[in-house]
Amino acid sequence: MTHVSVVIPCFNAGPMLVESVRSALAQSYADLDVVIVDDGSTDQATEDALGDVARWDRVAVHRQANGGPSAALNTAIRAASGPYILPLGADDVIAPEYVAEAVPVLDSRPEVGLVYCRAEFFGSISGPWRLAEFSWPQVLVHNMIFVTSLYRKSDWESAGGYDEGMRGREDHDFILRMLSLGLVPHRLEGVYFFYRRGHHTTVNDAVGADRRILVEASARMMRNNLPLYGEHAEDLFTYIFRQQDEINDLRYRYAWFERIRDRYPGVLKTARKAKSGLRGLLAR
Repeated sequence: MTHVSVVIPCFNAGPMLVESVRSALAQSYADLDVVIVDDGSTDQATEDALGDVARWDRVAVHRQANGGPSAALNTAIRAASGPYILPLGADDVIAPEYVAEAVPVLDSRPEVGLVYCRAEFFGSISGPWRLAEFSWPQVLVHNMIFVTSLYRKSDWESAGGYDEGMRGREDHDFILRMLSLGLVPHRLEGVYFFYRRGHHTTVNDAVGADRRILVEASARMMRNNLPLYGEHAEDLFTYIFRQQDEINDLRYRYAWFERIRDRYPGVLKTARKAKSGLRGLLAR
């Protein structure tokens, strides 16, 4: 069996860290350990959780000053003993079958660099996480491969690890640099990853909410992967022009609404107030 290290970057995850570690240790695949890097947590609940899991078999806890998710992941992977790596968020969980299903793919297919699965949300939002099928036009702009994917430690080294200068989109950037090595992704059909929503605002949430930061992170990601973008320039522009066609179609379909809004600007404000009032009544 090929040894697998589940690496967990942790920052103020509280007791949810315990649930995450338990899901890793509950894997049906036995040749596995867990490496946790506490990235400068400041709350007592996380300190207590780290103290609990540090006493468990097959779990190692490392601590460092806060450096962000990329720095924590790189530290954990450097400390990992397994030739196969599976990152896991400190508040997310994986199903017991995940590693056992993923390892044989890497073992038997050298061209595959990333093995992931289908996923679901849980927490404040529940249900399937409907990520798009992998395609070059889309992956150059939007990521459809989450960070909790199995890969080889040697490929992480060849890709240069996670970019510690990025604040947001670091997992997307890393996926592109793995693909730049000529590797391909493989998705398992099982639902083995569960992504928690509603715990706290993540770095990527903050990036997505601020267009300036999003542009800066995306530009850095492109500069990190310029040869890949050059190789797939046609795919990139196919995606851009397809999006523009869809926007133009929507503008044509709803031109009447724009005219009403421009002519009667108070209508939209009134409609929003009515919608908010209706929500309040229904919530009682």
